[in-house]
Amino acid sequence: VSSRAQGAGVVGNLGSIGLGLVDMKFSRGMEYQADDYGIQMMQKAGYSVNGAIEGFNILQANRTNQGPEFLQSHPLTRSRIQALAKKYRINHAS
Repeated sequence: VSSRAQGAGVVGNLGSIGLGLVDMKFSRGMEYQADDYGIQMMQKAGYSVNGAIEGFNILQANRTNQGPEFLQSHPLTRSRIQALAKKYRINHAS
């Protein structure tokens, strides 16, 4: 295989990785929107927003090592807790 062909393969792989990271950014953003929508629905149904934070804390306590957040399709649970706590002014355990 020529070095030119190998170089083209490397560039193609890097392009795929870059596109994958861009797609993950949108997926993570949509996950935050879904969390926010869920909180709004909880509030409309009369539930405490703190219940959602408690649920996320349970998920966080039972998580496995997932690697760096920028490589994940979903935001890490602690980031989701922080975003919801900030938006809804909730005290939470870190």
